[in-house]
Amino acid sequence: MHIIGNMPNKLIEQRLSETPEQQAATLLGHRQAGVPVWIRPPARGGCHWCGLTRSVLYRLAAERRIRTVNLRDPGKLRGIRLFHLGSILDKIAAAEGRGQKGDI
Repeated sequence: MHIIGNMPNKLIEQRLSETPEQQAATLLGHRQAGVPVWIRPPARGGCHWCGLTRSVLYRLAAERRIRTVNLRDPGKLRGIRLFHLGSILDKIAAAEGRGQKGDI
């Protein structure tokens, strides 16, 4: 698997040189106090960790307002989309700090 997403080119090159086992170890190593660093979007309803729906997560990612990666095997069209929980929570906190209502 390779990690592709809205990451700096240097980080992408580093990830592409890693084996799948190294990538998994890196992602698992980022886990902090039982809270995941990367999350999958919910199939239905709101996310367990942040409360946002799948469509909101994908919209924020498309607008590059949160970090996201796609784990995909070489030559495959589909992969697994992961969202960086810290960037999502930072975005929510920033909206709260501005007193913003409605859209994040």
